[in-house]
Amino acid sequence: MHRTFKVSGKSQADGAQTIDLTGYERVKVKQVQIDLSSDPAAGTMDVSIRTPGASDYVSLGTIDLAAGPLAVIFEGYCDSIRLTPASLDAAVTYNAYVFCLQV
Repeated sequence: MHRTFKVSGKSQADGAQTIDLTGYERVKVKQVQIDLSSDPAAGTMDVSIRTPGASDYVSLGTIDLAAGPLAVIFEGYCDSIRLTPASLDAAVTYNAYVFCLQV
């Protein structure tokens, strides 16, 4: 079983994006990948998860959008993922993909 969730055409001005993983919370392996419209001079993306039943998000780490790599793979249960861009060039937009992989 697998599923891909996506947010598209977002920029720093859009703020944090939350991807609801309802129905796929218990799929153990997840991959977050960021696609950029162009190479930024700077910028980061914080990747945070919320465990089912929890009220707060916990950061898994920060992706350096200028240096890469632009993906993170993790094992764990979560009902949503929050992506928060910071210091990203205003003209750069991004698509974010979350792949839920049952292995």
